[in-house]
Amino acid sequence: ISVALRLTERRRRKEANDDYRNLTGTRCRATTAVRSHRGFINKSTEGTIQHDLDNLGRRLISVQWDIGTIDYVFPSEIEILDDKAAELSTL
Repeated sequence: ISVALRLTERRRRKEANDDYRNLTGTRCRATTAVRSHRGFINKSTEGTIQHDLDNLGRRLISVQWDIGTIDYVFPSEIEILDDKAAELSTL
């Protein structure tokens, strides 16, 4: 992969990541069942976004679920419930 392509990919990821940083404290819902080392999150379980991080090029979002656990999920595994989502999706 060329250097220019890698830089473009990094910029695209950073822009997408900034969207989730702006969503700290925002309500979300699991779109799929999520299995992790902390347990099992059923589809449609709701929670609150705590923060996000980049791990080996993968975007992970920390969610405090209403069932009492805090776990990391991929952005594709949640949907945003608050009005901020509508604002960001129109950008």
